[in-house]
Amino acid sequence: MSLRSARWLQRAFSKSPTSANCVSDLSPSPRPFEWSASGAGRLPVAPAISPASNQQTVDTPKALRLLVVEDSPDDTLFLVRELRRGGYAPSWERVDTAAAMSEALDRQNWDLVVADFSMPQFNALSALELLRAKGGDQPFIIVSGTIGDELAVKAMKNGAQDYILKGNLSRLVPAVDRELREAIERRERKAR
Repeated sequence: MSLRSARWLQRAFSKSPTSANCVSDLSPSPRPFEWSASGAGRLPVAPAISPASNQQTVDTPKALRLLVVEDSPDDTLFLVRELRRGGYAPSWERVDTAAAMSEALDRQNWDLVVADFSMPQFNALSALELLRAKGGDQPFIIVSGTIGDELAVKAMKNGAQDYILKGNLSRLVPAVDRELREAIERRERKAR
């Protein structure tokens, strides 16, 4: 990451802790910023603006409970920013170990899991295996800068719904839209 990008991130997210896991505030009460007891920051959620006509209208962002398996806080913030641009209001947590992911899965029911492919202590294939072992059927999307075609195919065969290169995050929101839609359809089929 360039020094200029790092400075921009520092200014853009100056109220958020850079090393803590962050969760956005989706509660209806308007609180501009608040620290949680655990030290994880709560980030305000801005409404998405959609130019459906010549007038700009403010749409209500779509709530999204997002578990991010990623070792880089900066990359996590890029993902969250891209989802916000796409009209989502993510409530999220970043984990980077199997133990932390297991605790997060036990603590909350997530809508989506996004994972980096390669991390020092953990990887996307292990995260996917852990999610499925715990009975989770949430969509699982790999977002990575280091995944090759062979590994991507292996991940898809193991149950990942999609993979996106970090250099092409414009594919993230359409992939999330599609996978959340398909997850709802899967649940409806199971309920019949």
